[in-house]
Amino acid sequence: MAAQLVCWKCGASLKSISLPIGHFDLCPLCREELHVCMMCRSYDPAIRSKCRKETADIVNNKVQANYCHHFKPRANAYKTQASSKMHQAHDELAALFGQTDSRDDEPSNYEAKLNQAKSELGDLFGDVVVEENELSPEEKARRELEKLFERNSE
Repeated sequence: MAAQLVCWKCGASLKSISLPIGHFDLCPLCREELHVCMMCRSYDPAIRSKCRKETADIVNNKVQANYCHHFKPRANAYKTQASSKMHQAHDELAALFGQTDSRDDEPSNYEAKLNQAKSELGDLFGDVVVEENELSPEEKARRELEKLFERNSE
């Protein structure tokens, strides 16, 4: 059964985790806690307490490790996350603006969309210079790496 389990947060395989999942076990990829309500077979967002077990203690934070004795890991925990209300609202908003697939932001497609958006902004406002302090840490790191590679290739 361990080969079928995936992380509730990132969907990574948990075949390296021994069963039963302990209170301190973490996902090997995203390092999220695994003994959480979101990973449990009894988790049901349609129920007021979010748990099918009536005798279970109330757990306020469904994504934090807990000591519930009803915990049994479920294989489709990540799929439930993918169909959350947030994604549903995002899809409805995309449909409102005429987009057919709102979640096609794969890395290869993302770069093309980013370049298209920059081009359209350039057409509207001319070339806009982004200040270094307005960049995200990831973008700053990416630019530093590009500079290093440019120096090494010369």
